[in-house]
Amino acid sequence: MDDAFSPDEQIHIWTAFSDAFVDNEVDFHYIAKQVSQYPLPVLEQIFFTEVAPACAGNAFSVIPSIWAAFDPESLAAEIRQNRNQKHTVLSRFTKQIKLKFLRKYFAEEWLEIANAIKAERIRKSP
Repeated sequence: MDDAFSPDEQIHIWTAFSDAFVDNEVDFHYIAKQVSQYPLPVLEQIFFTEVAPACAGNAFSVIPSIWAAFDPESLAAEIRQNRNQKHTVLSRFTKQIKLKFLRKYFAEEWLEIANAIKAERIRKSP
């Protein structure tokens, strides 16, 4: 994530996006209201490279353990741990394959979020 964001902003964005991975109805407009002030390309990168790797396991689970909301502190700790891992050539290659898979698998969710963000920006404009 862009270092221009404060730690509180990071957690806020991560938590908002994590709602897309719960075992419940996803409120894309609620997510959009939480993050619409940030640049869309940066949000897309955060969604796929930070939040999806940390939360996708819940979406893939037969019986998901998280159905209401991710704990913000636990989520932040997992994302930070993922970001701080030392990477070998093989682990970087594996990570790239995983990211391509996550981008394809969650493309529809991202499209819903992006469209809701655009609608929220139009709604907020004077």
